[in-house]
Amino acid sequence: MNEEDARAVEQAEDERFAAMIALDYARLEQLYAADMTYVHGSAVVDDRDAYFAAMRAEKFVYRSWRVEKRRVRFFGETAVVDGRYQVEMTSSGVPRSLDNIAVSVWVRRDGRWQMVHWAATPIPGAKP
Repeated sequence: MNEEDARAVEQAEDERFAAMIALDYARLEQLYAADMTYVHGSAVVDDRDAYFAAMRAEKFVYRSWRVEKRRVRFFGETAVVDGRYQVEMTSSGVPRSLDNIAVSVWVRRDGRWQMVHWAATPIPGAKP
């Protein structure tokens, strides 16, 4: 893969973060594969439907998402992105500031990138 592919994956990730904040479910449905798995920093595992249901019920309300660092690697038509992210959100009504290391997996399907997996790990000592 080349720099153009890396930029496309980074752009898809940035669009995902913006759509999460804006509650743009139409865009998230395009970006999240139907078979997506989302592993929260709390170790809760959601499929796409459960994740959307939780967002619609305002279990997760994202206010900001900042990329501290990010690296994209390719394995055929699969991109693995690891990075550090600062997130301001409300979880079940409780305001939280998250400092996470996370990995996302994106697959190019029908010419577009879709996220198939996300797994976040809180950084020890970071405030919840």
